[in-house]
Amino acid sequence: MADGEHIATPSSKKPLLIVGVLVVVALVVVVFFSLAGGDAGPLGGIVNDDTPPTPEFAFVVAEPKTVETASAPNHQAAVTASQTPARAVTQRLDDLYTAAFLDPGNWMEGSYVDVVGFFSDDASSSAEDQLDVLTAGPGAAEAFDSIRPLPGRLKLRVLLDPAGVARSVEGSARFVARGTGPAGQVTMISTGQFIFGRVDGEWVVVSFSVQRSDEERTPKPGASTSPGASAEPSEAEPT
Repeated sequence: MADGEHIATPSSKKPLLIVGVLVVVALVVVVFFSLAGGDAGPLGGIVNDDTPPTPEFAFVVAEPKTVETASAPNHQAAVTASQTPARAVTQRLDDLYTAAFLDPGNWMEGSYVDVVGFFSDDASSSAEDQLDVLTAGPGAAEAFDSIRPLPGRLKLRVLLDPAGVARSVEGSARFVARGTGPAGQVTMISTGQFIFGRVDGEWVVVSFSVQRSDEERTPKPGASTSPGASAEPSEAEPT
């Protein structure tokens, strides 16, 4: 070996190797927490939000009926005038029942404050008094692990004033959902009559009558409690 020449031994490389590994680990940790750190990060909802998604739901709607009060009615014009309010009320009832039965953010918390917002000021107090009938109920989180919709049906009648302007819309709804939990399955059937009026440019419920009839199915020992394990209820038309 020539004078002054230095040959690195394996032991002289270890400190550099350890420092390099620590730097890489630190960078990985910083990137992970940047991505997963709360709602601001793109992974925040995946890491921190245990609430399942809200199932999609829409009523099967029969052709709306138009009630004309003009002395010389124009049927085609009346049908045209009824289409926009009929679509608006259909969407409102889709959203009402979704909030009342299907949104896990509501039934898992037992809170249905947003449901009352579908009702007028005069009807909201009655709605608050009947939330146990209008919704999955305050105890739904204890009873169910999931709530899934089944086909629901809706009939509409649009009342036009003598000038051919829609003044009210009556909706007859039959909503069905199945809640599945440790004790078995409950098929929740809601039949309701809703009258919508236009308040401050928005269609809201001004009067209603809703009934509930629930069908419970207790699983047999060893039987599955999945939503598809039992027969679906009959799909009678709303009256």
